[in-house]
Amino acid sequence: MFHDVLRAANGTAVLPLDAPMICIDRTRTKTVGIFQGENPLHFPTPVLIAQLASSSLITALLQLLLAPVGQTVFVCQMLGGFLLGPQALGRYLTFLQSIYRVKSLYVLNTVSFFACALFLFLIGVKTDIRLLAASGRKAIVIGACTFFVPLILNMSVALTVMACVKLEPQVRMSLHFVATLQSASSFYVVASQLEDLKMLTSELGRLALSSSLISGTLSWCWVIFSFATSERHENQVKGVVMGTVLCTLAFMFIVTYVLRPIFQWLIIRVKTTRGVKEGHMFIIYTSVLGLALFGESMGLNFLFGPMIVGIIVPVGPPLGSAVVEKLDTMVSILLLPMFYSIGLTVVNLPSISAVNVGVIELVVLTGFFGKVVGAMVPCVLSKMPVADALSLGLILATQGITDVLMLLRAMNGNLLDMESYSILFVSMLITSGIATPVVRRLYKPPDRYISYKRRTIQHSKPEVELRMVACVYNHDNSPSIINLLELSNPHVQSTICVYLLHLMQQTGSASTLLYAHSRRADNTTMLHAPHMSDPVINAFRKYESRKGGIVLVNAYTAVSPFVTMHEDVCNLALGKRASIIIVPFHKQVSMANEIASAPSVRSVNLNILRAAPCSVAILIDRGTRCGGGSFHVMSSEASAKYKVGVFFLGGQDDREALSYAMRMGENPDFSVTVIHFLGGDRNTSKPGVEKRQDVSLTSEFRLSCKIKHQNTYREEISSGSVEVVAKIRTVENHFDMILVGRRHSTESHLLDGLHEWNEYPELGYIGDMLASTDTSCRASVLVIQQQTFLGDEDVLDSPKHQSERESSTVPKYQAERESSAIDMPRDDARVWPGLNRSV
Repeated sequence: MFHDVLRAANGTAVLPLDAPMICIDRTRTKTVGIFQGENPLHFPTPVLIAQLASSSLITALLQLLLAPVGQTVFVCQMLGGFLLGPQALGRYLTFLQSIYRVKSLYVLNTVSFFACALFLFLIGVKTDIRLLAASGRKAIVIGACTFFVPLILNMSVALTVMACVKLEPQVRMSLHFVATLQSASSFYVVASQLEDLKMLTSELGRLALSSSLISGTLSWCWVIFSFATSERHENQVKGVVMGTVLCTLAFMFIVTYVLRPIFQWLIIRVKTTRGVKEGHMFIIYTSVLGLALFGESMGLNFLFGPMIVGIIVPVGPPLGSAVVEKLDTMVSILLLPMFYSIGLTVVNLPSISAVNVGVIELVVLTGFFGKVVGAMVPCVLSKMPVADALSLGLILATQGITDVLMLLRAMNGNLLDMESYSILFVSMLITSGIATPVVRRLYKPPDRYISYKRRTIQHSKPEVELRMVACVYNHDNSPSIINLLELSNPHVQSTICVYLLHLMQQTGSASTLLYAHSRRADNTTMLHAPHMSDPVINAFRKYESRKGGIVLVNAYTAVSPFVTMHEDVCNLALGKRASIIIVPFHKQVSMANEIASAPSVRSVNLNILRAAPCSVAILIDRGTRCGGGSFHVMSSEASAKYKVGVFFLGGQDDREALSYAMRMGENPDFSVTVIHFLGGDRNTSKPGVEKRQDVSLTSEFRLSCKIKHQNTYREEISSGSVEVVAKIRTVENHFDMILVGRRHSTESHLLDGLHEWNEYPELGYIGDMLASTDTSCRASVLVIQQQTFLGDEDVLDSPKHQSERESSTVPKYQAERESSAIDMPRDDARVWPGLNRSV
């Protein structure tokens, strides 16, 4: 009887005449309190609050427990619905009569579908349909195969089963629509899955997004057509399909010629007023509710309107991101779990028969494997590794919130019986729970960035162009990076090609973006607020034009979450064969010791250090030129004898820092001083490989000092870390820029004991000491880590553990896989970027 009442509340069933009558007090909705002798749970308002709280709390607890084992938010929400349903807590009469009283189900159902409408609106806002035009041929083929292959297989299996197996009438009627639903997919579900897997910015993730947008578009068109032609009532006339088509055309006319111009006007107003006002949000919310009412009145589902309105809202900042920021947390965390509770309270496992389970599961597995095979075959034919192709197939076969919506809509329209509905829900939970951990096991993105070639400054030839990836988080980083480029001594014999990457946090969109800016003034093709990158790019363009051809700047903008932002940086460095990546320190430190910290930026820097396919330099800018603030862009006329210091203790990172300083020292306007710290007890035993390489490089620099008299080399004998720190403190303010390696030689014991004071491991011992706010150092600092190979795991360990690792492991080299490391066509010794758009 409980399930019959629930279906009646949902509008999918009519109670028999002899059913008990339920009387509801319509005069009062809230209690006067327990002290007046009333039970708060007998009134709609407290019950609704309790339902919201219980569903949100259980979902949050499940996320806390299951996230460490790799389960997604969707699986946790589904399990939360099961726990609140009649299969778990709903079996207890006390809980059922307290929280999910029968007379509260009508209110709960209304609120949950309102939450669903808002959620679909947010899906539309986060979906950028213009990415369809940017999809490559590979993504189009994969997306089409992911839709048509399971559809054909499912329909074939369904027709065969209906012809050969005797089924119950309700199951037989539902089987055709089960085949349709199991062949559908959704862009938002795939995007959410990739976000949980931290794969949004990976090459495989972008291919999955592009493919899912194609398959999702085909799926929604097919499902909408199926709903329109399948939903029949006895009192409907034969022309229902034509009426639905006419209403849909009227609906699209309103959206295209009324709402779209209004939203374009809103964008202009937002730019003029420099912010999204309450009036702007009021217009958007009113449009959502108005179109939902229009669609429901014209016979279309009320959920159709909000998603269409969301799609026409311009994605990303300023308008789209503001809408997502205001609604996303409330809808996703508070309201949506209650929707799952409604969807899963009607699941009735005891009513399922073994024969029907076998038939429905056959169609479900056929659709699942059809999606996997449809995605894998084009990938394997295009020489993609089988493991990656399987990962892509599992991602595209994943089901989520939109599949739940379609199941509920089908059941409400009497297209699915309750037994088929229950089987599909359980199948959805099982397949989603298994697929995600398998993908985590198969796909290991850090291995993609391991290069088998040396990509360092030390191993770069002097007469060859130096390629650098310069990362900028905001406009304040531009002057310091430009000054570092000037210090890098570009000249005719060794030009510098800079791949400028403006890193922006993803907001208001489900898709990530890596965009190459053309040299034309027109950037209107960019999908995410081009004006936000213009100040950064213009500063570097001006510097490029002033250098007269010896510096080339190729500008990119990456829009992605902070947790996967490093993948854009590493992919670009690997594809362009860069020798070094330059990133700003997450703390902006001025001469007045004013600090602006960004912890999210630090996490990006840490991930870059772990995965980079080349050397990495972290720049701590103290504005040591021309007073406080970021120091001005230098020129050869204004930068006479800019003083650069190198603190050398030995090791591959110190050698990389010295090699970079030697390049700077080629310019007569810069003076380089290398201070080589040596232990007091000179070891007379045969030197190791590290020591011999240190001696070779320092000897080369000492020899160059005889020709370039502005450069100096000196040795400092120290007996321990205390003396090293003291000597550094005495000379640190003699320089404008200090270069130091992050890790140091394992044969040296000069830094023993400093690991207890290492606040920022990404800077190493010396870099951390120089960057500390307690220091009196006024020089800018560049901390360098040389390219790390596959054998050097956990590169952010304290340097005292390096000797243990290096004695037990040998660096392994792995060929670059799936990288586009192809030299660009050259014109006048310059590398020009193609207009590539990755989605």
